[in-house]
Amino acid sequence: MDPKVADATAKAVAAYDGYVKAYATAATTANPDDPNLAAFIGGPLLSLSQHNLRVLKDHGAVELGSPKATVSSSRADLAASPPTVTVESCMDYSDYRLVYQANQSPVPNSALKLKRYTSTATVSLFADGRWLVSGDTPHRDTPC
Repeated sequence: MDPKVADATAKAVAAYDGYVKAYATAATTANPDDPNLAAFIGGPLLSLSQHNLRVLKDHGAVELGSPKATVSSSRADLAASPPTVTVESCMDYSDYRLVYQANQSPVPNSALKLKRYTSTATVSLFADGRWLVSGDTPHRDTPC
């Protein structure tokens, strides 16, 4: 593998792993202002992530558990503007629960149909030199 592609892919996968962990941590308290989000997420996905956390907070809910992402493949396009790496992964939400923060009771109708499904993320090289997750498309109907 070309060393530039290998380096970009490694940085993109690290950003993706950081994104999964940062969002999960922020979701345990429904904190849309968690500074770790901006360390791994950029562009419209950052706004969407903060919005989703704000909705959780407004409903008095939090997400508990530790989702796990297992990267299955990646494709780098360093000629794109901006350069991107597409990351395919299996998301495992076996340990996930959506509960009300006040009493930890389950939010009705919050169970996931599939606990393990595929996801496609776009990680982009931003102008400041950081690789940040700029898009994430869960395929909740495609098991892995």
